Amino acid sequence: MRALKRWVAAALIACIALTAHASACTSILIQQPESGSIQVQMAFRSTTDAISKMRIRINNISDADVTIEWGSCSLELPDGRGERILHTPVRHDRMEESHAKSGISPGTYIEEGIWPVNMIRFSFSSGQEYTPIGVPRSGGKLGLLIAWSDADGNHEGLWVWDVQRQSVDYTWLYMLVAVLTVGALMVGMVL
Repeated sequence: MRALKRWVAAALIACIALTAHASACTSILIQQPESGSIQVQMAFRSTTDAISKMRIRINNISDADVTIEWGSCSLELPDGRGERILHTPVRHDRMEESHAKSGISPGTYIEEGIWPVNMIRFSFSSGQEYTPIGVPRSGGKLGLLIAWSDADGNHEGLWVWDVQRQSVDYTWLYMLVAVLTVGALMVGMVL
């Protein structure tokens, strides 16, 4: 009998832990340049209502060298603000290096972490601290302007992602927990 009560208590605790409301952000690429010598992909990590980390992959899909002009690149945040970006491995306390160019050979790519410059703080005790990018409840757009040069000259392209908060509803799990709890209590009464 005691073992059954312990099992019921453990099951209830586990089910309550599982029924926490989870949410994350999702994104869909909705705009990109029609032609060009580069292709951009973005991946990000998100929390319940914010983007906490972003990485981009820039592929050179041309037959010539491409140079990314970081000093002319920027982000348009979901709240509409435009921000210069800092790319890895540049540290916030060395902003002048954020204008350094990155070369990409034909058929290859680079991967960089990026973040809005005004949303990074640097302290010698903890290093760089990133302020999460808030995503409104109704969602928003995240735009990335990339400037590059190649054998044909200087270019700019805008990639835009539709970013939405994505909620997972565990209402069905709450109902299952209730049924299991009542069933376990009934079994406990019979024994």
